[in-house]
Amino acid sequence: ALMPNNSVQGWLARVRASLKDVLGKLTGNPQAFDGQDLVDLAFGIAQLERSASAPPQNGLERPNGSAPPAPYLPIQMSRGAGKDGAGTAKEKGPLGSENNPRPVPLTDFKVRITTDNDPSNAITMLVDGEDVVFAGIEITDDGPILSIEKTVLKKSSKEYVRIDAHGVTEAMLKAAISYYIETKGAPPAGLPGSLADDNRINFQKEFDKHRESNHNGTADDWAQAAIRDISFGKARQKLGYGVFEIELLGSINVGDLKNVPKKINIIARQY
Repeated sequence: ALMPNNSVQGWLARVRASLKDVLGKLTGNPQAFDGQDLVDLAFGIAQLERSASAPPQNGLERPNGSAPPAPYLPIQMSRGAGKDGAGTAKEKGPLGSENNPRPVPLTDFKVRITTDNDPSNAITMLVDGEDVVFAGIEITDDGPILSIEKTVLKKSSKEYVRIDAHGVTEAMLKAAISYYIETKGAPPAGLPGSLADDNRINFQKEFDKHRESNHNGTADDWAQAAIRDISFGKARQKLGYGVFEIELLGSINVGDLKNVPKKINIIARQY
């Protein structure tokens, strides 16, 4: 059957015949152009039209105003990336730098106390033959207050080191309790301290969680539950100091946490 000249099939037939005629003149073999070649040609034309309608890449255009021939691919930024590299991972730096402290194993801590109010009182640990301070210690009527730093500067080598182990807080508390027993004849009455850094944010998260799950509770109820859920409280409970006196001062919004305690003072006393 003959196809109408104005039909799509008729147009394709004329295109194919013309191309076969051109191919025959070029190669002497017009039969080499078959149906698959026609499909490939149509696909190529469609790709060129798509490229021509795409936005110019990198803000550039050809001299004649047309878009570059390469396919248009929108640039996708990774989540969290932002201006000036914000959201990208921070470079650690060389081993022993502040951002990449050298890990050291946990060994025995030593309590160094001259007088009760000496600011140089500390808990040290031997690292490469040097006594390195990992905590300040303040003697009070309620017991020793420890200011613990797991990452510190080793003075002789000017490098930062970090204790690479779990149970650092518990080990320091044991050393302080042993010192009291050896020098004062009895363990301390309590283990006081103020929550800071990770301890504080972890407490605030747990405080908010218990407040949401126990609407009829009080701030002290939520605080008592929270302190037992974080490492600060767990370490003291394991050593027999599980009666907590908690002082909550002020309130603050921290990210998604609304109206949580700003400052938290703790005294852990013996059962």
